[in-house]
Amino acid sequence: MVKMNIPLAKSDSIAENGQFMWNQGLVNRCLRIYLGS
Repeated sequence: MVKMNIPLAKSDSIAENGQFMWNQGLVNRCLRIYLGS
């Protein structure tokens, strides 16, 4: 994913990054459960 350094898109990028981090955490949690570690 390409990050754009455009001031007008700053709020959108923050929202996208927050969603990405939440999704990443969810995936990591599922993988941890799946791997049983």
